[in-house]
Amino acid sequence: MRRRLAAAAVSALFVLAIAAPSLAAPDGEDAKPKVAELAQRHFRRGVELYDEADFATALVEFRRAYETLPEFRVLYNIGQAEYQLQLYAAALKSFRLYLDQGGERISASRRADVEREVARLEGRVARLHVSGPAGLEVFVDDEHVGQLPLPLPLVVSAGRRRLRTGEGPSGTRLSRTVEVAGGDDVRVDLGTEGSKAASTPKSREPGQAPGPTVAPHVVTWVVTGGLAAGATVTGVLALGASSDLADRRARVPGTVTAAELEAAASKSKDLALATDLLGAAAIAGAGVSLYLTLRPRSPVPPVVVGLAGRSVSMHGRF
Repeated sequence: MRRRLAAAAVSALFVLAIAAPSLAAPDGEDAKPKVAELAQRHFRRGVELYDEADFATALVEFRRAYETLPEFRVLYNIGQAEYQLQLYAAALKSFRLYLDQGGERISASRRADVEREVARLEGRVARLHVSGPAGLEVFVDDEHVGQLPLPLPLVVSAGRRRLRTGEGPSGTRLSRTVEVAGGDDVRVDLGTEGSKAASTPKSREPGQAPGPTVAPHVVTWVVTGGLAAGATVTGVLALGASSDLADRRARVPGTVTAAELEAAASKSKDLALATDLLGAAAIAGAGVSLYLTLRPRSPVPPVVVGLAGRSVSMHGRF
């Protein structure tokens, strides 16, 4: 890949140098060499940055060179930089444009080489048939790609892609996230404008009242319920372990070892302790939840809950 880019660099610089006399210069003949010089400067920077593996900045320079002086050979360099950045859909587009614009001016060996790159990239892109409310702008990974209805399927790089629309009349933005593999041909319905399932809410303006939130007491009751359920489960296990310990102790001497008795006793003790702790935490949580449920709607006073051994304490301003 790097050797191919170097070869293209030499060719493109040569063409940039000889293309200037044919440029239309609205500001007079003196503008022609200045345009070529500016394009060459961007191009040379792109080659240097590419050789230093700074592909993102190299791509910016190559694109600027092409915008300044649309020479088809620069598209090859653009495609190579995009390929290195794993922008497979963009690289595919650049290589195809290179082949179309170059036509017979591209040597047979170079054309065969680029066509192999195109075939490889075809296995790394997918096609999305996007539908949704007409008139909305469409973005893929925050890059604008057109307006609904789109005339052609979108060619995107394989992987996870985020599609969204611009803001609709009701202030919502429709969105979908899809995962596509190379060669996929997928239909994506962005839904109906305003649909909650597919919409991204409009950002809140400064000073605007916030939307509804989950009340604190609801959260604490849920947590308390979980603690109570945990205490119940460990309590049942503790009873079973205690019963097992009693059975082992009642056996005929010699049929149970001291190690087995010690393990059973330790298990019973641990489960009993866990039950006590979870139960104490559930009681504390119930107190806090009850307070949050019944308190006036004012700033929450500080409440401190403490656990020590098998006891629980709670203090604060009520």
